[in-house]
Amino acid sequence: MTTALRELLNDTNFSYRLDEAKKVLDHAQASVTFWGTRVVRVKGDNTSVTLDKLAKKVVQAASQRLSLKDLTLKDRITGLDITNTLRKFYKMTDHQIAQSCFFTWLLAHIREFSMAVSTTRKHIEGFRPDGIYLAGCSEDFRFYGKSDYKKQFGYDLPEHDEKSEQSDGYSEIIIKETVIRDLWEKSHINTGTD
Repeated sequence: MTTALRELLNDTNFSYRLDEAKKVLDHAQASVTFWGTRVVRVKGDNTSVTLDKLAKKVVQAASQRLSLKDLTLKDRITGLDITNTLRKFYKMTDHQIAQSCFFTWLLAHIREFSMAVSTTRKHIEGFRPDGIYLAGCSEDFRFYGKSDYKKQFGYDLPEHDEKSEQSDGYSEIIIKETVIRDLWEKSHINTGTD
């Protein structure tokens, strides 16, 4: 299965294969190597991919699909599910790093905190500590432009409404995950599709 994950990560059309990635990740687990690297393994396979590489690919997929304005509601839900899985993997490996030997702990911290100001993990979390949205992050699955918003919700993009968490007041808005999930449930019930 990890071979499938590796193949997906290397696919130039990864952003259109989120459903497959989610299915593979449903059978995956995260761990930390002795060398302090966060890795993802699919159960039953001894090979692994780095959590950061996987997270970076998901962030790129979100940005690419947002810029192409072709994110369907299902793609948004799948992207949010994958993002939540990756966040869970980071938290699980945080705990593993905290419990590891000093050498592993040191290497993990050097790798994570000295490489760049804006790490892949920060882009999975989606917001800076001050609550400002990071451009080009996994939260792009929740972003709606004017035309997408009107198509999805039936009215023009307001300066602010109860469905949103943040808006620039002009062209884009970040919709709450719960609102997107409610839309998915309603559309799934109404159409009877997956």
